[in-house]
Amino acid sequence: MTDHAPVLKPLSFSDAMVLGFMGGRKTQTRRLLGLDDMPVLGPQWDKALVQVRGDLGPRLRVPCLTDCAGTSNHTAQHLYPRWTAGDRFYVREALERYTDDGVAYRADGELVLEDGEGPCFETWRWKRDVLPAMFMPRKLARAFGEIVYVRIERLQDINVGDCWAEGCPYHLRQRPEEHVWFELLWDTLHTKAGTRWADDPWVEALTLKRISREEAYSCPDSTPGPRAATV
Repeated sequence: MTDHAPVLKPLSFSDAMVLGFMGGRKTQTRRLLGLDDMPVLGPQWDKALVQVRGDLGPRLRVPCLTDCAGTSNHTAQHLYPRWTAGDRFYVREALERYTDDGVAYRADGELVLEDGEGPCFETWRWKRDVLPAMFMPRKLARAFGEIVYVRIERLQDINVGDCWAEGCPYHLRQRPEEHVWFELLWDTLHTKAGTRWADDPWVEALTLKRISREEAYSCPDSTPGPRAATV
């Protein structure tokens, strides 16, 4: 594996998954691989999409694509995941207005301190009463993590252990409830054709571990990543 300088990027989670990650129950997350960036692929390309692993990590090899104009590209293309093992992230989560001017994390109602430290509280400065996770400023992050391992796979390749690692509640950890829970969770966040559970899209399966704020900020900053669904 070639050397990779870790970068710090945002990773958005839903309220329940924020608590799961902070509580140690969530150690995996799945994100769409981003085949929208490639020419239109039909079912005939399923066998042509070959997963390979090399010095640059896992990737999909997509050979001899034909673009919309009918021009054949005989050079194999490679589609890489957006995340690499060693990358670090701060959790983006939804914020809500607390009383008149305060800011709270919507997941558990904890008040947000200015720059993550006391005793001053952060002041609400947005026009809306709830700020979606994708807009949360980095300085208000309270949870940080590192990508331990990256796999490329089909969404429905997820197994029971993966469902547990995705944050499945303990009371649902009985077959087949784990898969039903994850399917419903996924479909509430991915409604576009080609991205739903039934469509079985290609995803990045990321294994996570929690790290401290100091560890997270010890690596170089990166440009903001694409907006992601909050599984």
